[in-house]
Order: sequence, then C-alpha cells, then structure tokens
Amino acid sequence: MAVSGFAPTPSCATVTILSITPSAASPQPLGTPVTWTVAATDTNPGPLTFQFNTAYGQHAFSLARDFNVGTPVSGTWTSPAFVWTTISAEGSYQIQAIAKDFTSGETATGTASFRLTPLLIAGQAAVNQTANPLVALFSAPSCAAGSDMRVSFAATGGNPNRTSWNPCRPPLSMNFYVAGMLASTTYSMNYQVFTAGTITDGPTPLNFTSGALPAKIAFPSFAVATPPGPHADIGDSTLLHTVTSPGGRPEAYLPVATDLNGNITWYYASGDSPVLTRPVSGGSMLSLQNGVAWNPALEYGQYLRETDLAGNIIRETNTGIISQELLALGVTDATPCNQVPNPPLVGTACLNHFHHDARQLPNGYTAFLGVIEKLFPPGTQGSTTASLWTSSAIS
Repeated sequence: MAVSGFAPTPSCATVTILSITPSAASPQPLGTPVTWTVAATDTNPGPLTFQFNTAYGQHAFSLARDFNVGTPVSGTWTSPAFVWTTISAEGSYQIQAIAKDFTSGETATGTASFRLTPLLIAGQAAVNQTANPLVALFSAPSCAAGSDMRVSFAATGGNPNRTSWNPCRPPLSMNFYVAGMLASTTYSMNYQVFTAGTITDGPTPLNFTSGALPAKIAFPSFAVATPPGPHADIGDSTLLHTVTSPGGRPEAYLPVATDLNGNITWYYASGDSPVLTRPVSGGSMLSLQNGVAWNPALEYGQYLRETDLAGNIIRETNTGIISQELLALGVTDATPCNQVPNPPLVGTACLNHFHHDARQLPNGYTAFLGVIEKLFPPGTQGSTTASLWTSSAIS
C-alpha cells in the first residue's frame, strides 16, 4: 500500500519512511486482524523506534502502540509488527506510523488508509467465531440515535447474561464481543434496544456454540467450598482470576474467569506471561506482560497493555518509552538499565520493569507501578541494592 500524508520535515532530516504495508488488502470485514509493517532508513547510528496511531474517518489519532525499537537489516529498519483489529465501526481508518531516533531527535511520519466492512448478513444480525473459543462476535443492524443496545445470551434452560449497553450510532452497525460462556455449549443470542424506558428484542435469536478449551493450554481447577444459591447466577456471577503456581511463577497459568461453580467462562490467551491487573469500563482489560522491548537483556514485565475480550491489543506501551518520557521530565533515576555503567557506581539507578498493578484514571490516563533499581552505599537501605516504587501515567 502506498504511503501518504507525510508530515513536513526539514531538509536536514535523516529519518525516512519507505513503506507502510498491511498483511491484507483493503477492504476487510470488521474484526479482521491486519498486521502492519513499516520500513524506514536512518543515517544516524540509531536505534530507530516506531509508534503506531489510528483514527476513524477524520477523527483525531489515538495511540495504538507506543515507540518500540525496530530491527536493522542492510541499512533498513523494520518496525515491530503492529497487529490491528477493531470492531468499533465500519468505514475508513487512517493508520499513522512515526519513526523516531531518540538519540538525534529526528522523526518521520506517514499514514495509510484502510477500509472495514460490516459483518451483517443481508442487513440482519450475525454472530461469528473469534480466535478465543469462549468469545463470540455479535453484529446487529443500526439503531436510532438516543437509544442503546446490548446483547442477551443464555444456554438452554439457563438464565440470561447480558453485555453492557452501548449507545446507538446510526447508520453504523453495532458490534459486541460476547464473553462469559461455558466451553462446548450452545447459546441463544439476541440484541436488545433500549428506547425511552422500553426494551425491545431483535426479531430473530441466533444460536452460537462455543468451542472446547484448547488442550495445549494448562488451565487451573477450582474447588468450590460453598455452592452458589439458586439465584446466584443472576447479575454479577463472574470471577476474574490471575493465578500463580505455589512457586510464585505468574506464567504458570493464564488469567481466567469462572462462574460461581468454578467453571471457566473466559481466558486471556497470550504467549508472553500476562498478569491481569484490572478490568476497564467498557469490557477491556489491563495486563502486564513479558517480552523484549528496548533493552534486549530484560524480558520480565516490559509491557503494559489494554486488550479486548477476544485478546486483541487495543493499546500498548513499554518500559523503554516510559523511561525516555520520565528522563525528559528530569527523573534521572529512570535511565534505561542497559545504559548504566558496568559495574555501576554508587547512586546509579535505572527503570527495570512494570510491577503488579495498573489502573485507568477518571481522565482516561493509565496509572501504573514500576520498579527502579538503585545502588546504595554498603550498610544502607538494608543492602547495597534496593527497589524503589514509582508511579506514572500514560494517555
């Protein structure tokens, strides 16, 4: 795909974006994962980092993946893969890529367009599988402005569960990730529209059969000491778990949800040891995850992510860019750990990893805890090394 919309750059700039390439041609149906890759050059030694932002129509760009280091091959830098998936709305999207050399401060910006199409069948509701066998993608036709829509779903003979209400945005279709289902179970699903105090069901319920739990994933088992009462499955009957082994290894199990009988009704499948911190209003989750970011010597707790119920990453930041932003604010203790002297001098400190908690603030920012490692003189702080807790926020 051709690159368009480059921001003006001075003639002395040495960072250049060569291409922004999607893995699939536009258009694609809503919910289709599209992997974006950027190629760029930098006449400075680098490293060159890449950020991805997205915008619907003419709306403002929002962060999708924060700056992370690319890979150099024969003078060309390739960005980390950006897997983009959304069910927000059909229509035209802008994918913005920014390449930045933090040593020289030079940047280049490019954009590419991509169109998503609705999942409706002949204008009527449809339900589709997702990569998570316990999560369905339900699509419904548009509803009137000022109304709200949700999805109601129930197994045969069971009480209904419901998604949150979403405001109608005519003429756009309405799309929901439906989670909280037992494995290998058939559910009846229908949309409901709330208008002026009245709830109206869609004309035809649809059936969806959830998949089996993957055999290759180790799931925890739960012992229920006191069974739930006869009405306990009505309303709030879902428990979220981040489970660790007796040895304290968070990667022993994936985060899961269960009903009050201990049956698994959702899980977050990720290969980089996620630690679920908190749910976010609207149905997404915050998690801390392992993986190499800016510092190839560190892997534990390097990523902070917000993901949807199907496991797709909505936005992501990492310790490398957080370190750069804190240094710009004068927080010298936030130096990247791969940039400190070896052996370190007394008083040396560096930002090591995210640690155990993150939450969304009322203003839309995300607060987190991070660990700063600092070398103290012998006999102080109880040791020659100590961990300091710091908190910050990202928009």
